[in-house]
Amino acid sequence: MTASPASATGTITVSDSGTAFASCTLSGGTCQVVTSSLAAGTRTIGAAYGGDATHAVASTSIPYQVKRATATTVTSSAPVAPLGSTVTFTVAIAPTTATGSVTVLAGATSLGSCTLAAGTCTVSTGALAIGTYAITATYAGDATHLASGDATSQEIGRLATSLVVSGDVNPSNLDAPVLVTVTATPSTATGTVELSNGTGSLGSCPLVGGTCSLVVTGLAAGSHVVSAAYAGDATHGPATASYVQSVRANAIVARDATAGSRVEASAGASLGSPSLAFTAPSDGTYSVSFSTTSNPADPTGSPFLVGSSMLYVDIAVSSGDGSPVSGPFTICLAGPAGTDLWHYESGAWVLVPTTWSAGVLCGTTTSLSPFVVAAGKPTTTLSILSLSPATGDRGTAYTATVQVVSGGGTPAGSVTIADSLGGTCLATLIDGIGAC
Repeated sequence: MTASPASATGTITVSDSGTAFASCTLSGGTCQVVTSSLAAGTRTIGAAYGGDATHAVASTSIPYQVKRATATTVTSSAPVAPLGSTVTFTVAIAPTTATGSVTVLAGATSLGSCTLAAGTCTVSTGALAIGTYAITATYAGDATHLASGDATSQEIGRLATSLVVSGDVNPSNLDAPVLVTVTATPSTATGTVELSNGTGSLGSCPLVGGTCSLVVTGLAAGSHVVSAAYAGDATHGPATASYVQSVRANAIVARDATAGSRVEASAGASLGSPSLAFTAPSDGTYSVSFSTTSNPADPTGSPFLVGSSMLYVDIAVSSGDGSPVSGPFTICLAGPAGTDLWHYESGAWVLVPTTWSAGVLCGTTTSLSPFVVAAGKPTTTLSILSLSPATGDRGTAYTATVQVVSGGGTPAGSVTIADSLGGTCLATLIDGIGAC
């Protein structure tokens, strides 16, 4: 406060809207008062000088606005949110007596304003594009509260995407194709889905309308985890999904038939491309099963060359009503020229009369059990070429020479030679001939 003239001395009393709260002594015509007790609002600050021996009393007053400091805090309901989701920004002002409005910006773009109630308000938006934003909240203040502001970060990412993957037939038959379908949510997802079965890629398919399909072939018998992987696009995030595809070791084919009609069924190459045909004894559904099996006989006793074909196929037929199905059955299996079709029945392998055409052997049997295509073992003959000496007394040593002839090449191994008196020896074959 300043008194004029500056020669005035004495005391000045300071009041707040008529109530004295402090005083100060003039020095050089000025003095000051410091206070923090003024209430918020429009105040009238008065100064009254009491005079001195040579200076008269004086007074004055001025209006004064007192405002409280504020602190603004802005928070996001989802600091990291997918595209298209609604994010709510909550603004809190301390003290809660603050009134007025708050403006919220994303960068330089206004997201809107809100009016404070009990010191808080919210602004929501779902219009933010993919990116990272500096969100600022600015409080303009009111008659009794100062302005303030705060900032936070908001990230908008790609849309959350999910996949569902499945096969059209599960379990499927060996050699049968499986149509694998992938569905993406949301359906606006675009791009390519990669399919794999754990051991390698099965291929890929492009999403159209949120879905795509791929025909998968060549799955071995057993269980396969088929996985789908989507890398995403500009607005959709990545996603993965999987399912278990089961592949039967045998092929099961169902056929509806009427009495007297021909029922035909077949399976794939991994089962030897077998086919079966028979006459339906009655109306109904017939199931034909093709499966791999093992040689039910001792391989060394098989009448065919073991190793020329090690694929044994078992064929079974059942009717839906449980009625028996009897032959004759026409059986076909793939086999090269020079091979035969063998049928195991009554504890032994039996050669089936066949016709061969274009790599397929076909024959007719009256029962169903394991079948195999293999080359028959060649005919082998054993003969004594000579005895030396040709005659002799009892106890005379002699040498026997034998020969083994086979249609399958030059035999090797050995031949046991015995005479009527109990003498034996072992002749080792060289070029089919041995002596001992």
